[in-house]
Amino acid sequence: MYYIKLTSSDIDFGRSSITEIYVELNTEGRSVREIGYDVHNNVIHKFPSESYKDSKYGLFDLAPFDMGNMTSDIALEDFERMWNN
Repeated sequence: MYYIKLTSSDIDFGRSSITEIYVELNTEGRSVREIGYDVHNNVIHKFPSESYKDSKYGLFDLAPFDMGNMTSDIALEDFERMWNN
């Protein structure tokens, strides 16, 4: 698994209030879990989840990442800590 961080300077989140997102990717580059934060560092998106609006779907669940030179931005333990908060 790979754990990456994307911010609004990396990607245009469109009309979403998300300013940064952490994505867990499998070895094929597919999103497994996502955690999105707003400008106030509040969690506003978790995928998969039924607790957050529009979180039945991921922002990246349909588009695989290019895994050519992929490295993790954060450790599994850090991702798990954010996921469980």
